[in-house]
Amino acid sequence: MEILSHIGKFMAMAIAAGVIVFQLGCMAQGRESAPVAKQVPHSAKPGDADFPQRCGWGQPERHRLKVDKIKTEKYDLVLIGDSITQNLETGLDGESFAETWDKHYAPRKAINLGYAGQQTQHILWNLMNGELDFVQSPKVAILLIGTNNTDDEHFGSNTFNGEKTFNGIKAIVDLIRQRHPTTKIIIRRPYPCGVRGDQTPFHRKFVRSAASAAELKRAGDLASKLADNKHVYWSDVNKIFLRPDGKINTDLMPDLVHPNAAGSKLAAEALEPLLAKLMGDKLVHAARLK
Repeated sequence: MEILSHIGKFMAMAIAAGVIVFQLGCMAQGRESAPVAKQVPHSAKPGDADFPQRCGWGQPERHRLKVDKIKTEKYDLVLIGDSITQNLETGLDGESFAETWDKHYAPRKAINLGYAGQQTQHILWNLMNGELDFVQSPKVAILLIGTNNTDDEHFGSNTFNGEKTFNGIKAIVDLIRQRHPTTKIIIRRPYPCGVRGDQTPFHRKFVRSAASAAELKRAGDLASKLADNKHVYWSDVNKIFLRPDGKINTDLMPDLVHPNAAGSKLAAEALEPLLAKLMGDKLVHAARLK
Protein backbone atom coordinates (compact mmCIF):
# COMPACT_ATOMS: atom_id res chain seq x y z
CA MET A 1 0.00 0.00 0.00
CA GLU A 2 2.97 2.30 0.57
CA ILE A 3 3.78 2.52 -3.14
CA LEU A 4 0.14 3.29 -3.99
CA SER A 5 0.10 6.23 -1.61
CA HIS A 6 3.19 7.61 -3.27
CA ILE A 7 1.56 7.20 -6.68
CA GLY A 8 -1.51 9.11 -5.55
CA LYS A 9 0.58 11.99 -4.25
CA PHE A 10 2.68 12.04 -7.39
CA MET A 11 -0.06 11.78 -10.01
CA ALA A 12 -1.12 15.43 -10.10
CA MET A 13 2.47 16.56 -10.52
CA ALA A 14 3.30 13.90 -13.09
CA ILE A 15 0.33 14.63 -15.34
CA ALA A 16 1.34 18.29 -15.49
CA ALA A 17 4.79 17.24 -16.71
CA GLY A 18 3.49 15.35 -19.73
CA VAL A 19 6.08 12.72 -20.53
CA ILE A 20 6.97 12.26 -16.84
CA VAL A 21 3.62 10.53 -16.30
CA PHE A 22 5.17 7.31 -17.54
CA GLN A 23 6.84 6.99 -14.15
CA LEU A 24 3.56 5.71 -12.76
CA GLY A 25 3.68 2.59 -14.89
CA CYS A 26 7.17 1.79 -13.70
CA MET A 27 6.18 2.16 -10.07
CA ALA A 28 2.82 0.43 -10.18
CA GLN A 29 3.35 -2.43 -12.61
CA GLY A 30 7.10 -2.78 -13.11
CA ARG A 31 7.48 -6.29 -11.73
CA GLU A 32 7.76 -8.31 -14.92
CA SER A 33 11.38 -9.36 -15.26
CA ALA A 34 13.38 -10.55 -18.22
CA PRO A 35 14.54 -14.18 -18.26
CA VAL A 36 17.83 -14.58 -16.45
CA ALA A 37 20.61 -14.29 -19.01
CA LYS A 38 24.36 -14.63 -18.88
CA GLN A 39 24.69 -10.84 -18.72
CA VAL A 40 22.90 -10.65 -15.35
CA PRO A 41 25.36 -10.43 -12.43
CA HIS A 42 25.48 -13.70 -10.52
CA SER A 43 24.54 -11.97 -7.26
CA ALA A 44 21.55 -10.12 -8.73
CA LYS A 45 18.02 -11.20 -7.93
CA PRO A 46 14.55 -9.95 -8.97
CA GLY A 47 13.88 -6.55 -7.47
CA ASP A 48 17.54 -5.52 -7.44
CA ALA A 49 18.77 -2.46 -9.30
CA ASP A 50 21.05 -4.70 -11.38
CA PHE A 51 18.44 -7.30 -12.32
CA PRO A 52 16.57 -6.54 -15.59
CA GLN A 53 12.93 -5.67 -15.04
CA ARG A 54 10.31 -4.57 -17.55
CA CYS A 55 8.81 -1.19 -16.68
CA GLY A 56 5.10 -2.07 -16.73
CA TRP A 57 3.39 0.10 -19.31
CA GLY A 58 6.33 2.53 -19.43
CA GLN A 59 6.26 3.46 -23.12
CA PRO A 60 6.26 0.02 -24.78
CA GLU A 61 5.55 1.58 -28.17
CA ARG A 62 8.60 3.81 -27.84
CA HIS A 63 10.69 0.75 -27.02
CA ARG A 64 9.33 -1.16 -30.01
CA LEU A 65 10.01 1.70 -32.40
CA LYS A 66 13.52 2.14 -31.07
CA VAL A 67 14.29 -1.56 -31.49
CA ASP A 68 12.99 -1.44 -35.07
CA LYS A 69 15.30 1.48 -35.84
CA ILE A 70 18.29 -0.12 -34.15
CA LYS A 71 17.90 -3.29 -36.21
CA THR A 72 17.60 -1.47 -39.55
CA GLU A 73 19.66 1.74 -39.31
CA LYS A 74 23.25 2.56 -38.39
CA TYR A 75 24.04 4.75 -35.41
CA ASP A 76 27.36 6.17 -34.25
CA LEU A 77 26.09 7.59 -30.97
CA VAL A 78 23.56 6.31 -28.45
CA LEU A 79 22.17 8.23 -25.46
CA ILE A 80 20.83 6.02 -22.66
CA GLY A 81 18.91 7.21 -19.62
CA ASP A 82 15.65 8.40 -18.09
CA SER A 83 13.44 11.46 -18.69
CA ILE A 84 16.42 13.82 -18.65
CA THR A 85 17.70 12.04 -21.75
CA GLN A 86 14.28 11.54 -23.34
CA ASN A 87 13.49 15.23 -23.02
CA LEU A 88 16.27 15.99 -25.50
CA GLU A 89 14.08 14.33 -28.10
CA THR A 90 10.50 14.91 -26.93
CA GLY A 91 10.79 18.17 -25.00
CA LEU A 92 9.19 19.06 -21.68
CA ASP A 93 6.39 21.41 -20.63
CA GLY A 94 5.89 22.46 -24.23
CA GLU A 95 9.52 23.53 -24.53
CA SER A 96 11.57 22.06 -27.38
CA PHE A 97 15.14 20.86 -26.86
CA ALA A 98 15.67 20.55 -30.62
CA GLU A 99 18.41 23.18 -30.76
CA THR A 100 20.66 21.08 -28.53
CA TRP A 101 19.73 17.77 -30.18
CA ASP A 102 20.22 19.12 -33.71
CA LYS A 103 23.55 20.74 -32.85
CA HIS A 104 25.31 18.14 -30.70
CA TYR A 105 23.68 14.78 -31.40
CA ALA A 106 21.70 14.46 -34.64
CA PRO A 107 24.71 15.22 -36.90
CA ARG A 108 26.51 12.35 -35.19
CA LYS A 109 23.87 9.80 -36.21
CA ALA A 110 22.50 9.55 -32.68
CA ILE A 111 19.60 7.59 -31.26
CA ASN A 112 17.85 8.57 -28.02
CA LEU A 113 17.12 5.67 -25.66
CA GLY A 114 15.82 7.76 -22.77
CA TYR A 115 12.66 6.69 -20.89
CA ALA A 116 10.88 8.88 -18.37
CA GLY A 117 10.63 7.41 -14.90
CA GLN A 118 12.87 4.44 -15.48
CA GLN A 119 15.46 3.10 -13.10
CA THR A 120 18.61 1.11 -13.83
CA GLN A 121 16.84 -2.26 -13.82
CA HIS A 122 14.35 -1.03 -16.43
CA ILE A 123 17.11 0.27 -18.69
CA LEU A 124 18.82 -3.12 -18.37
CA TRP A 125 15.62 -4.82 -19.54
CA ASN A 126 15.33 -2.48 -22.52
CA LEU A 127 18.93 -3.11 -23.55
CA MET A 128 18.61 -6.87 -23.16
CA ASN A 129 15.45 -6.87 -25.22
CA GLY A 130 16.60 -5.42 -28.51
CA GLU A 131 18.09 -2.02 -27.74
CA LEU A 132 21.65 -3.28 -28.18
CA ASP A 133 21.00 -5.18 -31.41
CA PHE A 134 22.78 -2.57 -33.50
CA VAL A 135 23.63 -3.20 -37.14
CA GLN A 136 27.10 -1.96 -36.24
CA SER A 137 28.56 -0.97 -32.90
CA PRO A 138 28.12 2.72 -32.04
CA LYS A 139 31.28 4.73 -31.58
CA VAL A 140 30.09 6.17 -28.27
CA ALA A 141 27.37 5.48 -25.69
CA ILE A 142 26.41 8.19 -23.20
CA LEU A 143 24.84 6.91 -19.98
CA LEU A 144 22.97 9.19 -17.56
CA ILE A 145 20.92 7.18 -15.04
CA GLY A 146 20.35 6.79 -11.32
CA THR A 147 18.28 9.73 -10.07
CA ASN A 148 15.03 7.72 -10.05
CA ASN A 149 16.70 4.87 -8.16
CA THR A 150 17.32 7.10 -5.17
CA ASP A 151 14.11 9.15 -5.19
CA ASP A 152 12.36 8.20 -1.93
CA GLU A 153 9.72 10.90 -2.37
CA HIS A 154 8.14 9.35 -5.48
CA PHE A 155 9.34 5.74 -5.61
CA GLY A 156 8.80 4.72 -1.99
CA SER A 157 9.85 1.12 -1.36
CA ASN A 158 11.34 0.96 -4.89
CA THR A 159 14.14 3.26 -3.76
CA PHE A 160 17.75 2.05 -3.67
CA ASN A 161 20.79 3.22 -1.75
CA GLY A 162 23.93 4.50 -3.43
CA GLU A 163 25.74 1.19 -3.59
CA LYS A 164 22.78 -0.68 -5.10
CA THR A 165 22.21 2.12 -7.58
CA PHE A 166 25.88 1.88 -8.52
CA ASN A 167 25.44 -1.86 -9.03
CA GLY A 168 22.74 -1.06 -11.57
CA ILE A 169 24.92 1.47 -13.36
CA LYS A 170 27.80 -0.99 -13.44
CA ALA A 171 25.56 -3.74 -14.82
CA ILE A 172 24.56 -1.47 -17.71
CA VAL A 173 28.18 -0.57 -18.43
CA ASP A 174 29.21 -4.23 -18.27
CA LEU A 175 26.41 -5.23 -20.63
CA ILE A 176 27.38 -2.62 -23.21
CA ARG A 177 31.02 -3.69 -22.94
CA GLN A 178 30.05 -7.33 -23.50
CA ARG A 179 27.83 -6.64 -26.47
CA HIS A 180 29.88 -3.85 -28.08
CA PRO A 181 33.51 -3.99 -26.91
CA THR A 182 34.65 -1.26 -29.33
CA THR A 183 32.06 1.27 -28.14
CA LYS A 184 33.41 3.98 -25.85
CA ILE A 185 31.16 4.62 -22.86
CA ILE A 186 30.72 7.99 -21.17
CA ILE A 187 29.18 7.73 -17.71
CA ARG A 188 27.69 11.04 -16.66
CA ARG A 189 27.36 11.82 -12.99
CA PRO A 190 23.64 11.89 -12.17
CA TYR A 191 22.53 15.51 -12.11
CA PRO A 192 21.92 17.26 -8.79
CA CYS A 193 18.44 17.06 -7.30
CA GLY A 194 16.30 19.12 -4.98
CA VAL A 195 15.80 18.20 -1.35
CA ARG A 196 12.88 18.87 0.95
CA GLY A 197 12.84 22.52 1.87
CA ASP A 198 14.25 23.72 -1.44
CA GLN A 199 12.11 26.35 -3.15
CA THR A 200 11.34 27.17 -6.77
CA PRO A 201 8.94 29.63 -8.44
CA PHE A 202 8.11 26.93 -11.00
CA HIS A 203 4.65 25.32 -11.02
CA ARG A 204 6.10 21.86 -10.29
CA LYS A 205 8.67 20.76 -7.73
CA PHE A 206 10.51 17.46 -7.36
CA VAL A 207 12.33 17.00 -4.07
CA ARG A 208 13.50 14.09 -1.96
CA SER A 209 15.06 13.58 1.45
CA ALA A 210 18.56 14.87 2.06
CA ALA A 211 19.59 11.29 2.82
CA SER A 212 18.40 10.12 -0.60
CA ALA A 213 20.22 12.98 -2.29
CA ALA A 214 23.36 11.88 -0.48
CA GLU A 215 22.83 8.32 -1.76
CA LEU A 216 22.62 9.67 -5.32
CA LYS A 217 25.94 11.42 -4.84
CA ARG A 218 27.37 8.23 -3.40
CA ALA A 219 26.24 6.29 -6.47
CA GLY A 220 28.01 8.82 -8.66
CA ASP A 221 31.19 8.69 -6.60
CA LEU A 222 31.28 4.90 -6.99
CA ALA A 223 30.46 5.04 -10.69
CA SER A 224 33.33 7.43 -11.33
CA LYS A 225 35.73 4.62 -10.43
CA LEU A 226 34.55 2.58 -13.42
CA ALA A 227 36.37 4.96 -15.75
CA ASP A 228 39.61 3.59 -17.17
CA ASN A 229 39.97 6.31 -19.84
CA LYS A 230 40.40 3.58 -22.44
CA HIS A 231 36.93 2.13 -22.81
CA VAL A 232 34.94 3.90 -20.09
CA TYR A 233 35.04 7.63 -19.37
CA TRP A 234 33.61 9.86 -16.64
CA SER A 235 31.88 13.21 -17.02
CA ASP A 236 30.76 15.47 -14.19
CA VAL A 237 29.19 18.75 -15.35
CA ASN A 238 26.99 19.29 -12.32
CA LYS A 239 28.56 22.62 -11.40
CA ILE A 240 26.66 24.28 -14.21
CA PHE A 241 23.36 23.57 -12.42
CA LEU A 242 24.42 25.04 -9.06
CA ARG A 243 24.47 28.56 -7.70
CA PRO A 244 27.47 29.79 -5.66
CA ASP A 245 25.71 28.70 -2.43
CA GLY A 246 25.41 25.13 -3.73
CA LYS A 247 21.66 25.33 -4.33
CA ILE A 248 20.15 24.35 -7.66
CA ASN A 249 19.88 27.17 -10.18
CA THR A 250 16.16 27.11 -11.01
CA ASP A 251 16.82 29.16 -14.14
CA LEU A 252 18.35 25.98 -15.56
CA MET A 253 16.53 23.28 -13.57
CA PRO A 254 13.11 24.81 -12.74
CA ASP A 255 11.52 21.77 -11.06
CA LEU A 256 14.75 20.87 -9.20
CA VAL A 257 15.46 17.67 -11.15
CA HIS A 258 14.86 18.18 -14.90
CA PRO A 259 17.03 20.65 -16.85
CA ASN A 260 15.07 22.93 -19.13
CA ALA A 261 16.22 23.67 -22.68
CA ALA A 262 18.79 26.19 -21.45
CA GLY A 263 20.16 23.75 -18.87
CA SER A 264 20.38 20.89 -21.35
CA LYS A 265 22.17 23.16 -23.81
CA LEU A 266 24.83 24.05 -21.24
CA ALA A 267 25.22 20.41 -20.21
CA ALA A 268 25.75 19.38 -23.83
CA GLU A 269 28.32 22.13 -24.32
CA ALA A 270 30.17 21.05 -21.18
CA LEU A 271 30.31 17.44 -22.44
CA GLU A 272 31.33 18.46 -25.95
CA PRO A 273 35.15 18.32 -25.65
CA LEU A 274 35.11 14.72 -24.42
CA LEU A 275 32.39 13.67 -26.83
CA ALA A 276 34.14 15.17 -29.85
CA LYS A 277 37.40 13.49 -28.85
CA LEU A 278 35.80 10.05 -28.57
CA MET A 279 33.74 10.49 -31.72
CA GLY A 280 36.85 11.60 -33.58
CA ASP A 281 35.08 14.55 -35.14
CA LYS A 282 34.96 18.34 -35.08
CA LEU A 283 34.39 20.16 -31.81
CA VAL A 284 31.04 21.93 -31.59
CA HIS A 285 30.79 25.02 -29.37
CA ALA A 286 31.80 24.01 -25.86
CA ALA A 287 31.17 25.66 -22.50
CA ARG A 288 33.92 26.10 -19.96
CA LEU A 289 33.18 24.76 -16.48
CA LYS A 290 34.01 27.30 -13.79
